[in-house]
Amino acid sequence: KARAWEDWRAAAKERIVYRAGVDVHPRDACEVFTSSKLGRPTYAREPERLRAMLDIDNHLIVSAWDGKKLVGLAVALCDGCWVCFLRDVAVMKEYEGMGVGQRLVTMMRKQAGRDCSVILLSSPSAVGFYESIGFTPKTNAFLVAREPPTRHERRRGGGR
Repeated sequence: KARAWEDWRAAAKERIVYRAGVDVHPRDACEVFTSSKLGRPTYAREPERLRAMLDIDNHLIVSAWDGKKLVGLAVALCDGCWVCFLRDVAVMKEYEGMGVGQRLVTMMRKQAGRDCSVILLSSPSAVGFYESIGFTPKTNAFLVAREPPTRHERRRGGGR
C-alpha cells in the first residue's frame, strides 16, 4: 500500500502543469484552500469575496494542475514596480511535499519581476517552508485585522 502511494505521488509530480495568468474558478480555488494546510473555511462560507479576490485587476495568479484538477494556487497583489504581496500559497494535502508550493512561489517571483520585493504573512505552520525557500523573517510588520461582519450582515449572508 505504501509503495502504491509513493508510485502515485511520483507519477503525479510528473503530471503537474504550472500556469501563470490563467483564470481560476472560485469553486476550484475554494477546494484547494480548504484542502490545504491553510484550511480557509471562510472562503467556502463567503464565495463572493473569494470571487472578488480572484478578479482584482492587479493580481497575479499562478496555478498547478494535475490534468483538469487544480492542486495548487498562489495569489498575489503586485504594483509591478516595488512590492508584491503574496496573499496565499495553497497546495492540496495529497500534493504536499512534491515541490508544488516552492514552484508556485518561484513562478510568482518571476512574474512579479526582479524589481519587486515579495512580502507575505505566514501561517505559523508554514514559517519553516518560507525560510527554506529563501524568505527572511522580519519583525517590523504590522496588521490591522479586518472587522468581522455585523450581526445584521451575517443574517443577510454577506460581508460588506
